[in-house]
Amino acid sequence: SLALLGPDTGPVVAGTDLGRSEVPLDDIVFDTFGAGELTLAEADDRRVEELRDAIVPLVDPGYVTAEQSTGLLADDDLVLGYVAADGSAWAHPHRILNFHEIVETELAGEPVVVTFCPLCRSGAVYSRTVDLGAGPEVLNFGNTSALYQNDLVMFDRQTLSYWWQVRGRAVVGALTGVELEVLASSTTTWGRWRAEHPDSRVLSFDTGYRVDYGRDPFAGYPEAVDAGRTPFPVAPEFLTDGRLPSGAPVVVVATAGGTWAVPVDTGVRAVVALPPEAEDTEALVVVDGPDSVVLEPPSSGDPGSGLRWEAGRLVDDRGSRWDLSGHAVSGPNRGSELNQVPSRNQLWFSAVAAFPGIVVVEPG
Repeated sequence: SLALLGPDTGPVVAGTDLGRSEVPLDDIVFDTFGAGELTLAEADDRRVEELRDAIVPLVDPGYVTAEQSTGLLADDDLVLGYVAADGSAWAHPHRILNFHEIVETELAGEPVVVTFCPLCRSGAVYSRTVDLGAGPEVLNFGNTSALYQNDLVMFDRQTLSYWWQVRGRAVVGALTGVELEVLASSTTTWGRWRAEHPDSRVLSFDTGYRVDYGRDPFAGYPEAVDAGRTPFPVAPEFLTDGRLPSGAPVVVVATAGGTWAVPVDTGVRAVVALPPEAEDTEALVVVDGPDSVVLEPPSSGDPGSGLRWEAGRLVDDRGSRWDLSGHAVSGPNRGSELNQVPSRNQLWFSAVAAFPGIVVVEPG
């Protein structure tokens, strides 16, 4: 159990063991909301506790039907979509995630945390269940109001360890080095998600908080990142990598063969095989403008073999048409499915920071 983690190894601030960390405490910087710069290395109990959950997570929020969301979401609004093991679909509008960043809930019996950092445009869904050797434990998460490499830092309420959102990894505290299991999700437009998942549930705009979710405080933000301007510190090498613009949106996939970034929203439609030019494909990244999904590749000759874009349609070798969720919607393979592969969507600079050795694979 979490109680078996051992004694604290160094100074403790607001319940967090700072003696265990794998990143410099000076590099974790709090958003003090105008009260000056403050790093974890210099913060005291009072300030850390005051700032916890200043950006309020949503815990066990309500969901509504797609029909009940009519008029609240435009077709081109982005959502972080998740399909549970039982096939139920759940959409989380960026319009809400911009203001809350963390959604802790249970979807189809699976304890999950839906995470999003507007400063990295990083969306990822994680299982909240960890096994530290004494059986599974379910963690609960909050927002430290701190950032590492300009990315959200969460904390778990059981040990008050600090978690780097885009990696799903604890970087300070008793659980340092522990990683959450990343689950399959996709960042896509509401219009496409609704068309492919008409029975989807949608995170309700009726959150209980007085927030203007129609306002986008981060409009134009990727262009600022491209110019090297981020609100919080980022190591220079991550902003000057040069392979892609720093603010370019990418989908990141980790396979046994490495970690890969495929640019999205380039105007290109493509099906990208990962690892590229390898005999054994481990993942297929399907890109259509801002929409993307990562699918398990079919075995040779199975439904979905030869998946490609043709005359604006996603088709396979038998002429069956597929949607971006991995469902064959017409043709001889109609009704067949390809499973999704876990992935993350984020801006390029944060992918470089989080995944050393990441390789870019251009679509098209």
